[in-house]
Amino acid sequence: MLEAIAEEDQKRIRASAPRAISALTRLIEDPDHKDHARGIGMVLDRVHPVETTHKVTVEHQASSSMKATAEVFERIMTLAARANVPPMIDVTPERVP
Repeated sequence: MLEAIAEEDQKRIRASAPRAISALTRLIEDPDHKDHARGIGMVLDRVHPVETTHKVTVEHQASSSMKATAEVFERIMTLAARANVPPMIDVTPERVP
């Protein structure tokens, strides 16, 4: 039932489009009409929509703590290699068959 009502509404709206266009044309052609400028704006908004351009610049700077962490990690890797110790512990879970 609701779909039938919606379908009928769409038919009526589409059928009234030519009258709406005619009325808008008369409004635009009458410079003394109080909504003359609004009508022109409506048409221009649909014919030439406003375009917006955004420019995004992303900069990343490593903080001193990040640099220190990298230095500490490098030192761990060096010491682990010298001692023949794996620098990382594998914590990947094993599958039980």
